[in-house]
Amino acid sequence: MLPLYRNLFIKLAKRFFWSFENFDRQNKEIRSNLLEELNTVLSFKDFFEIEKYEDDFARIFAKFCNKKYAIGMSSGTAALQCTLLGCGIESGDEVITTTNTNISTTIAIANVGAKPVLVDINSQSYLIDEILMEDKITDKTKAIMPVHLFGDVCEMDEILKIARKQNLEVIEDSSQAHGVTYKGKKVPIGDIGCFSFYLNKLLGGFGNGGIVVTNNKELVEKIRVLTDSETNYDNPFMLKSKRTPAYLDAIQIVFLKAKLPFFEKWIEKRRHLGKLYYEILGDTNIVLPRVDKKVKHGFYRFVIRTKKREKLRNFLLRNRIQTWVHYPYLIHLTKSFSYLGHKPGDFPVAEACQREFLSLPLNPWFKDEEIVRVAKLVKKFSEG
Repeated sequence: MLPLYRNLFIKLAKRFFWSFENFDRQNKEIRSNLLEELNTVLSFKDFFEIEKYEDDFARIFAKFCNKKYAIGMSSGTAALQCTLLGCGIESGDEVITTTNTNISTTIAIANVGAKPVLVDINSQSYLIDEILMEDKITDKTKAIMPVHLFGDVCEMDEILKIARKQNLEVIEDSSQAHGVTYKGKKVPIGDIGCFSFYLNKLLGGFGNGGIVVTNNKELVEKIRVLTDSETNYDNPFMLKSKRTPAYLDAIQIVFLKAKLPFFEKWIEKRRHLGKLYYEILGDTNIVLPRVDKKVKHGFYRFVIRTKKREKLRNFLLRNRIQTWVHYPYLIHLTKSFSYLGHKPGDFPVAEACQREFLSLPLNPWFKDEEIVRVAKLVKKFSEG
């Protein structure tokens, strides 16, 4: 978040009639489960019981994603980075991804010495444009990293087809798509997916965490070496991660396991609240998230587009409603990735959309009448 907005939100926090995230409401709902899980962990006698607890959660989440294996990580970034290394991606290689993503996606690529090769987005989905992807492939390209953003899913059939044709790895950044489906199949659609468990994700801990899910046992074993310096200090491959130890802490799993029984109910509530926005704003000049029958959207974010974004944002702020911009910077226009040599205008669709993006409040702990209030205010603004 931009410092100006961060300071303003902190200053006005007590004046909002509710928060954008509603962590207090979430924790109230899971309190009983949370205390039960915490009591379980507090009864452990040694490291072996803690390790078993961590391994059991990995199996549970792998099954949740309909995959054979999973390995917990310290963050979604660590999951992406160690997966790249496990797939043999190294200095001088290229990895194709999108300019419209959290910077963690490209940090993971850069941290292994590879070059992020950016692609513009589809104007309807705001996800990587698979039609433009194939032109970016060179003899240095080793992987494609599609990002399932805002609870939506990339056109994975076409991406996997391109990858098979070019013999490329596909590593799905699924950090915003827990439990989301594409043609009835849960993300990740291909063989490898990386998730974040940051506290505000569709499924999050109480800090940070991540996980890799896959059907590839050999990949999991390679990643395990990278994450645990305690038992792999005699393995030179361990040094490649440059961020060990990177395992998922048991205290994060306490929160994750406490939340899992609620997950299906929560994601259905997100869809229900999203429907309320559609019903009220469907006949306005506000551009709403796409509806794609192939995807059962998770509504991690309800991202609208308007040419009057800042005016709408200030209007809602005056009405004590918090909004967000995801993301304030496209990757190719950040100072961090200026070395890629891009300039304004290189990714016109992403740049046009980014100027108009605004995330409206939506999570399972909002009441219907609260979302209706927001939607009616947005509609009032659009008609003014």
